[in-house]
Amino acid sequence: MVQQRKNQSYQSKNKSCLIGSALDKKYSELLTYEHQSILVTLVINIQALESAYESLNSVGATYITDNGMIKKNPAVDVITNTTTKILSASTALGFSPASRASLINLAQVDSEDSASKLMEMFADDE
Repeated sequence: MVQQRKNQSYQSKNKSCLIGSALDKKYSELLTYEHQSILVTLVINIQALESAYESLNSVGATYITDNGMIKKNPAVDVITNTTTKILSASTALGFSPASRASLINLAQVDSEDSASKLMEMFADDE
């Protein structure tokens, strides 16, 4: 079990490096370093959430130890923690309804400004 966690940790770090590297090459002009970091955090937490759900589905919310004690599956805590981190990272990247609404408003203001500037440029001054 400990070895499995070490492997998962190594895989997460390795994927984090690969994702960061891909972002650096392809989208470096679109994302700031802070946004890249948040995006990598989001991806890692989504992966951890998926793994925790797999564990929850295969083992259940509780399990019985060799001593006969009933223990809570640690995946339950992982689901709780990663869900909070995913929501936080999503909000930071603008994936919340409020963030989307403000972006839509900004886009509308920009398009209105652009339209009025175009009208001014092509207006007949006669």
